[in-house]
Amino acid sequence: MDTANFLEAVSKTSLPFIYFGEKLNDEKCRKAFKKIKPVGKVLTMILGSGKFLTEGLIVTENGLFFSFAKGNIDIFITKRKGAFLFSEFILHSATVKKTFFSDYNIEFIFWDIRKNKSFTYEFELVAGYFEEENKSCNELLGIFQTLMSKTGTEYIEPENRKAENITSVQPIEDDPNTFKFLWQNLWMNYHTIIVLKDDSIIINSYKFDDKTKIQTPKGPPVTILRATIAAVKKGRAFSPVSLIGGILIGAVVGFIGFGGIFTLAIFTIFSLFFSFPKKVTIIRKDGTKYKTRFQGYEENDRNYERFINEIYRQS
Repeated sequence: MDTANFLEAVSKTSLPFIYFGEKLNDEKCRKAFKKIKPVGKVLTMILGSGKFLTEGLIVTENGLFFSFAKGNIDIFITKRKGAFLFSEFILHSATVKKTFFSDYNIEFIFWDIRKNKSFTYEFELVAGYFEEENKSCNELLGIFQTLMSKTGTEYIEPENRKAENITSVQPIEDDPNTFKFLWQNLWMNYHTIIVLKDDSIIINSYKFDDKTKIQTPKGPPVTILRATIAAVKKGRAFSPVSLIGGILIGAVVGFIGFGGIFTLAIFTIFSLFFSFPKKVTIIRKDGTKYKTRFQGYEENDRNYERFINEIYRQS
């Protein structure tokens, strides 16, 4: 983790609850260090204002370290507590909002490198700082943003490419022998890339996290020899996960929330639209099949038509 930009942002801050440099010798910082017990050289401390000054966040060269407070406290952290080492967790995004009492609601989205999944980490900084809301929130967010990282494997939807002005590399859609398909059900997102070679088809499948869009392989690439292909067809697949998931959500909302049977019926009907995604089926001459599901989006349909035309044109 390169923390040079973080140190530069911290050195320019005007927020009084952020301690760095010589300010780390303050008594409240020494108390926080003793309680939180961070690992590595301390870069900064973000401490609440009030009686319990040992509650807060310490950023070191090794990671982020929190204290978990209870009762009438200055930092309140929910869902998780402890340390987040930069070698094990990636800070992917953050939001900072002011509360009614001019404190801060902060939400981090972390990517767990070991488990290949994201989680949300929320805490409240009781600072009582009455600086202009947008200015102070943006300043604190800007500091956190210097610690954010990307993996380089994030899925970028086609319609977002122009908006992000990606011109350094050729978009994969421009490669006439590469075809992408996207499928999203109620619980997971899948991305399939099919590459046509002279004598084979190479298929890579990924699942991507909905919060971070980080992709992880679903397994090793599948290679199908062109000479073994008997047919390629488009049809519909059944996704029981989408249907069951919709029914369960409808039951929870209907019988715990409101609406009862009527709400359950609406969710069931709605989930049916996601339960029959389109599919591409590659049939080998020996009868074995490889199926790829995808949504009925224009981009997916266009890729399917290109795929069909190209595979038979080259056959």
